[in-house]
Amino acid sequence: MLRIINQQGIILELEKGQSITYDKNNPLFNDPGTFFQDISYAANASFSENNKIFFQHGQLIERDNGYYTLIGVAFFADETMLANGNIVYRIGPTAFEVNLEPNLVAINDLITNVYLTDVKTQDPDYLSANTTDKFNALMLDTCKNPDNYPYIFMPITNPNLGPGLANATYNTINYYKSDDLGGLPAGQFYSQPTGTVLWVANAPFFKLTYILKQLITYLGFTPTGTFFSDPKYKNYCIYTQFAFNGGFIYPCMRYMPYILVSDFLKFLRDRFHLSFDFSLVTGECDVETFRTIKSSLNITDLTPYALAQIEQELPDQAGYTVTLKTDQNDNAWLQTDASGNSIFPPISQLVAGDGSTAVELDIGTLRAFQTGLNVDQAMNNQAYLADASYQDAFPLNDNYDPSSGNTWPLRVFNFLTYQYYGPQAEPVPLDQDDVDWYQFVNDSKRLIIPFAMPPAVLGKMKITGKYCIQTTGNNYRYLILEKISYDAGLDQELIQGKIYARTIDFVPITNCAITPPVGYTDPELSGFGFKAYFDPLLLLINSLTLSFYQAGTNTSFGSAIIYIPTNFKGAGGMGIVFNTYTVGGVITPINVSLTYEVRITQGAPKFLEHLGVQTPFTNMGAYYKAEFMITDYDPGIFDWFWISF
Repeated sequence: MLRIINQQGIILELEKGQSITYDKNNPLFNDPGTFFQDISYAANASFSENNKIFFQHGQLIERDNGYYTLIGVAFFADETMLANGNIVYRIGPTAFEVNLEPNLVAINDLITNVYLTDVKTQDPDYLSANTTDKFNALMLDTCKNPDNYPYIFMPITNPNLGPGLANATYNTINYYKSDDLGGLPAGQFYSQPTGTVLWVANAPFFKLTYILKQLITYLGFTPTGTFFSDPKYKNYCIYTQFAFNGGFIYPCMRYMPYILVSDFLKFLRDRFHLSFDFSLVTGECDVETFRTIKSSLNITDLTPYALAQIEQELPDQAGYTVTLKTDQNDNAWLQTDASGNSIFPPISQLVAGDGSTAVELDIGTLRAFQTGLNVDQAMNNQAYLADASYQDAFPLNDNYDPSSGNTWPLRVFNFLTYQYYGPQAEPVPLDQDDVDWYQFVNDSKRLIIPFAMPPAVLGKMKITGKYCIQTTGNNYRYLILEKISYDAGLDQELIQGKIYARTIDFVPITNCAITPPVGYTDPELSGFGFKAYFDPLLLLINSLTLSFYQAGTNTSFGSAIIYIPTNFKGAGGMGIVFNTYTVGGVITPINVSLTYEVRITQGAPKFLEHLGVQTPFTNMGAYYKAEFMITDYDPGIFDWFWISF
């Protein structure tokens, strides 16, 4: 029996013979432009004395049209609560004209009309780090013990920073120094000026799971689900351009881009294939990934409740070409195509089936520059991240409007670990989870399952669960729910409706692979390695440019920039590599029989060291040069040349 009960415990008397149609959608399958499906249901209630008392606490919301709202109404079938929400109603000619707004329709304004930067949060208090030394120690501890913090102060290299550029001393956001050079102790972060020497940009990169938890709490729910404990996502950080000089941490949403909450949730859903189950019955929001639903061993059998004539639709077989959105202001991604034009190619690309449907995901990532592939030093098998989109000085305070200031796109990176030469992180490109999802979308069949179910069973069904149903013989099909739709009448013992579900096929049919985007070339030299040891403070430089030529000629093989020096023992730092060069978009291997020279115009380099042999640099007036040969080059073994000053 259907009952609608207000906060005072009074039951609404609906007109005889009425039933309420109720739909619960899985946001994972909603249209790309929609996160929640806005659905409300119309009904009539007589002008009985009971109903007049039921509606007496309503609040007028539209004076001209006479609409009222009644908040916190529960929908019961027998003793089982099916949903919670609001009622919008007006007084009609012969009855109360009622619109029932269950579950998320009732909180839709909190999602579609509010910007991320406007959400107020209760963040942990780290104001006790109120001195330079304490704040520097805090920055370091977030990298050494990331599980203890909702953010990480990851160093990010930015070629647009440095002396005379954006008022910064270093071309690094969150400057970390691995060596005792220039009077600054090793293994520390530097957050504030020291005399007139330092001007450093600082920014905490808040964890993705933490921001999502804060949003769910803001919406009035308790966040639950395996997404928040999944090791894959625990150190995914949201990149911010709200960086400033000094040791202070603003509330987390100040560091977010200026986008609607609904857009943020849609972007997360599409990028990481998330399913959300918001329950106003339990007050919880369960968040699961497609991967965890597919692999779950907790399976509910729908066979006892299924009626005859299950419908099965053919798979879409649309085919997809999926890319990540590139930040068009970040020149770290800028490429030159075969015609010499500057382009921003897609960051990462996945092709499923015939690739006929183009999909661009709104959450991108940062550019990684490889620090090397030295098989003898596993610590060098990392990358440093870069961003080149800052053009102006960083904000010094919060006296600005986020609607005009926080205009950067949403990007994430993955923090890896802390090593003595510095914290390590990596980009977040498309991966196997994306392959599995688009194979599923292309291959899965849609089942429409009529059912008759006791209210107690229906009330426990979660849109984020895994289900199965017996088909012909003893065969079972595993399912992910797309939608539950049912009619709850006044006098029903069993609730009837339809379940719309997608089949899970564990042997994919569609070919799917992650491939380099068409036209993508790496502007960095790739292959044989060079590193450099220099002190930015002493040389007054933040990077070192290496230019390569055939020895004794002006035949150029390109150049590359080292942004991060090694320590004095040659460990860590950034390595650039040299076994190919690019001309007109064509990548060509170098000729190992030739003699080459590296040229440097900054400072006065002393030696080029290789296999224990030091070759002195020669002062040529406009530059310094040192010759080298790589006749012993083996693609399977990585070797380094070290440059020292």
